[in-house]
Amino acid sequence: MTSFLPRSVALLLFFYALAPFSVSAAQTTPQAVAPSTQIPAVNANTLAGDPVHLPTDLHGKAAILVLGFGKGARGQIRDWGKRLADTYVSSPTILFYEMPVVASVPRFLRGLVMKQIASELPEPSKHHFIPISDSESHWRALAQVKDPDRAYILVVDGAGTVQWSTSGALTDAAFADVRAHIPASHK
Repeated sequence: MTSFLPRSVALLLFFYALAPFSVSAAQTTPQAVAPSTQIPAVNANTLAGDPVHLPTDLHGKAAILVLGFGKGARGQIRDWGKRLADTYVSSPTILFYEMPVVASVPRFLRGLVMKQIASELPEPSKHHFIPISDSESHWRALAQVKDPDRAYILVVDGAGTVQWSTSGALTDAAFADVRAHIPASHK
């Protein structure tokens, strides 16, 4: 019973903190991205403790970033992350990260929320999972967020420039679109 209460409290607080978000549609929507749109700097650790410095770590590589801004995006982020891991986990030229933006979660709850999420992730997934706790407005503008309960997928080149984006649930067609927009030098 002791372990149940903290888990329940963490989930309740996480859902409460993200409650204002709405339910998402299941389709993906390709979006135009302004040329030379840079991602914000990320200096964080994955849930496995690996340091990540974006865009610096992208030098000579491309990246697929899967962002989420609301609790309803969790399933879509997970599905995209699993498919990306199945395809790119051994790639020397393509990085991928699941990046829930938790900046709106109150600081005193973030540790509980991250601990709960980490307990649900398989160990290999933790190396590709970066909670984002700052620059939320920049990420929202970059992803052109209209519905926080959708996953937002950014294809980024080695300089940290967004080349293409889409949003929504994983489908074979959406995944093919993402793969088609990876810079040719990294395929």
